[in-house]
Amino acid sequence: MKYDTIIIGAGVIGASIAYQLKHLSTKKKILLIDKNDKVAMANTSKSAALYKNLFSSKTSQVLANSSIS
Repeated sequence: MKYDTIIIGAGVIGASIAYQLKHLSTKKKILLIDKNDKVAMANTSKSAALYKNLFSSKTSQVLANSSIS
């Protein structure tokens, strides 16, 4: 089968992109692929679809934490 768009990752970002693309053009064929058997089970579920602070440098952590506030 042929697809117009293939999206890797069915978390909050991938699912949102798929939804918006389909909303813009219902005739387009979109394939949403994820390594898990359910959507939003990897980083999305671990971060509750919110910000996840993964920065290693102290400066980046301070900047990120202040932007969250």
